[in-house]
Amino acid sequence: MTFDYYTGSQAEQFSFIRIPKLLLLHETFSSLSIQAKLLYAVLLDRMSLSVKNHWVDSKNRAYIIVIFLRINSRRPQNSPMRCHTEGTA
Repeated sequence: MTFDYYTGSQAEQFSFIRIPKLLLLHETFSSLSIQAKLLYAVLLDRMSLSVKNHWVDSKNRAYIIVIFLRINSRRPQNSPMRCHTEGTA
C-alpha cells in the first residue's frame, strides 16, 4: 500500500482532538492512564461544541451530555467508567 503526501490545504481536511500538555507533562496527572487522558480530550472537544451551541448553566459553565455506552461501543476493550473514576480517590 502506498500513501501520497498531502499538499497545501489538503493537510487541513482532517479534524483533530487536542490533548492539553498539562495532562501529559505534569506530575499531578502521571498516574492517569493514556485512555483516561484521551477520554478527557474527547470530552474537551465535545465541550467546545457545547460552548458554540450556548449550552451553559446559570453560572455560564459549559456542559456536555455524553452517554458512556456510546463511547464504549467505539472501543469495547476499554472501559470509560474505569477511566472516569481514575484519580477520584
